[in-house]
Amino acid sequence: AIETDSIRLTADSSDIAAEKVDQFAQAYQQVLQLLSDREPELPASATTAEALKIEQSIEAAAVAIIEQTGLTMPEYMQILSLASQDEAFQDKILATMDEATGEK
Repeated sequence: AIETDSIRLTADSSDIAAEKVDQFAQAYQQVLQLLSDREPELPASATTAEALKIEQSIEAAAVAIIEQTGLTMPEYMQILSLASQDEAFQDKILATMDEATGEK
């Protein structure tokens, strides 16, 4: 296999610590809730200056949520990318999310 820089930057899902999976699951659920809560604020036309301002506010809130869990944005994006490419890893994250929901 030919290794490019982008391939080397992407870790294997087995390299991701269980703690990071827990942090990701927590952040992901909170970001989804944020998007669900804030989506109605977006005007129908997403090209307005107001829509851009709201999108930036939502993005900033999402970054804050992710960082509060102990993950960096690159870690969050890496885990999200791995989950989209690795079904077994995605199942592990979903199981972690189910466990967290069950505890509440």
